Amino acid sequence: MNASGSKLIVLFCLLVFAVGCSRQTGTRISNPVNGFQPTPEYLAGQKEAQKDIQNGKLLVKTYGLPAPWTQVYYSNLLSRYQIESRPVAGCDITEALVQNVQGYNGVSLAEIEKRYGAGLLERVAKEAEQAWPQDFTNK
Repeated sequence: MNASGSKLIVLFCLLVFAVGCSRQTGTRISNPVNGFQPTPEYLAGQKEAQKDIQNGKLLVKTYGLPAPWTQVYYSNLLSRYQIESRPVAGCDITEALVQNVQGYNGVSLAEIEKRYGAGLLERVAKEAEQAWPQDFTNK
C-alpha cells in the first residue's frame, strides 16, 4: 500500500472512531482542591505513580479519542524527556477509571514539573499540534 492509501486509512479510522467518542480528556491533569475526598481508585492511582517514579519511570495516562497530532506528542515526550504516554481507555470509561487516571497523573505531573518546569506537557502538546499538519502532509 502506498503512503496516500495509508493516510486515507488512518483518516477513515479516526472518523469512524470519532462518531461515538469525544476528544481525549485523559491528558487534562487536575490537582485536588481543599475539601476533596479521594476515592480508593484515586489513591490507587497515586500509589501506582509513586511506585513508577521510584522505579525511574515517568508516565502520563490518557483516555478518550486522541487528537490527530497525538502520536507526534507521544513521540516528542518520549524522545526528549523520557516521559511515556499510555492510553488506558477509548470512549468507554467509568468514574473509577477517571479517578484512577487523575490520581496517577496528579503525582506524575508534580514530578514532571519538578524535573522539567511547569507547563511542559502543554508546551509539547502545542508544539505537536502546530507541527502535525506539516509532518503529516510531507510524508
